[in-house]
Amino acid sequence: DMCKLIAVLGGLGVVFAGPGLAKWGLETRHESGTASDHTDNGGSKSSSSGTIPPLSTTSPADLGLKGVVRNEWNVPGKVWGSRMLGTSGGESESGRRYTSKASLPNKPLPTNSWYQNLLTQNAGAGSNENNQVYTVPYILDTVGPVTGLRMHWPLLRAGRTNMQMVFDAVNGLTVGTDDEGVGRQYYIDDEVESMSPLGLSLKWGNEEGARSMTTYITRGMPYSTLRYSGGISPSIHSGNTLASSLVDDTTELTCGTIEDGGSYSKDSETVDVEGEIQLHFDNSDITWIVFVSRPVKVKCAVAGEMPPGMILETMFQMRIEESDDGNAEEPLYVRTALLNQCTTGHSNIHAHCKQENRFTDTEGYLAALRKGAGVFAKDPKLEIDYGKDSKGDEDVANIMF
Repeated sequence: DMCKLIAVLGGLGVVFAGPGLAKWGLETRHESGTASDHTDNGGSKSSSSGTIPPLSTTSPADLGLKGVVRNEWNVPGKVWGSRMLGTSGGESESGRRYTSKASLPNKPLPTNSWYQNLLTQNAGAGSNENNQVYTVPYILDTVGPVTGLRMHWPLLRAGRTNMQMVFDAVNGLTVGTDDEGVGRQYYIDDEVESMSPLGLSLKWGNEEGARSMTTYITRGMPYSTLRYSGGISPSIHSGNTLASSLVDDTTELTCGTIEDGGSYSKDSETVDVEGEIQLHFDNSDITWIVFVSRPVKVKCAVAGEMPPGMILETMFQMRIEESDDGNAEEPLYVRTALLNQCTTGHSNIHAHCKQENRFTDTEGYLAALRKGAGVFAKDPKLEIDYGKDSKGDEDVANIMF
C-alpha cells in the first residue's frame, strides 16, 4: 500500500514532491535543498527547518511518529574502539534520546553473532554477568575477581520444555592479571582482523598495545589463550581452595596465605616452571592444566581460616612472573584447559561424575593437550579455498585461519 511504498522509497533517499503527499504530513526537499510544508490545496509554504536529512537517519519522534527510546547501555559502547566514529549523542527537539552520527559505527557491526554477549550492554565497562558466551565446551565471562577471562565447565540439563547449560560460578577459573593500571574495560583488538564467524579477539590495557593483555576467543576452543605484553604479570584466581598441584610432572606448589589487599604471605614459595602446572581444586574436584610459552616463576596463596559461613571470591591465587633468564620484551602466552572435571569422584556437582559425563581416556587427553599447547588461532579470520589437493582432485575445500 501507499504507506509501505513511501517508507521503502524514503529509506532509499528518493525525494517526493506533489500535493498527493499532503495528507501524509510529510515534507519534501526541492533542488534548492530547503524544506517545504504542503497544504491541502497543493500549495506550499517555506519552512525554517532547513535541509531535511534522509528518512533513514531521522528520528521517528521528530517526524511526529511514535519513537523508541534507546537507553545508553543499548548504544554500541567503548568495546568497539576504532570501529566507531565517536561517542557523542544528544536529544531531539521532542526530548527523545538519539545517537548522533559521531557515535555511529564506521563499518557494519555484527548483531547476531554467537559471541554477541561480549559486545553488548556496555560490555567490559564493569561487572555484568550477562556478558557470557558459550564457546563449546566452555562458558566464558569477564567478571572474575581480577581483570581477565573466567572459564566455566558447564553441565547440560534438559527437560521436556527447555535445555540449559548450567554451572557454578565458584568453580570457575579466572586467568588474567591483578596488576595496577589494567582496568576491566576491554576493546576489540585492532592489530588483527579480529572478528569473523569463527570468533573474535579482545584486548585490555592501553590502546597503543605496549602494555596489554589479549585473548583469542574461538568457537570450539579447547584452551583459553592470553597474550601478555609490556611486562604485565599473569595471575590465576579460583573460588575454591587448592587440593593438590603438580609442576612439570615433578614438583608441588607450597602456597602461603592471602593477606590484606591480596598480597602473598612470606611463606609463599617461588617455584620455577618450565612448561606446565596442574591445579586440582577442592569442592569442584576439577583439575585444570596451565601451559606457559617459556620458563617462568610462580607463587601461590590460599585463604586463611574464616568464620563459619563466610565465603571469599578468591580462595586461591597464583602469580606468574618472569624467570631470571626470561625475555620480558617478548610476549608471554598462558593457555589453560580443563583436564578432568571429576578427578577423585567427589565433585560438588554430582552430575560431573556420572559415567556418561566422565572422560574415558584421561592420559590420552593429557597427551593431546600437551601436543597442541603451542598451536592456536591468534586471528579468527576464516577463509575457505575451493582448490585442488596434491593429487589434482578439485573436490576439496581448504579451511584456513
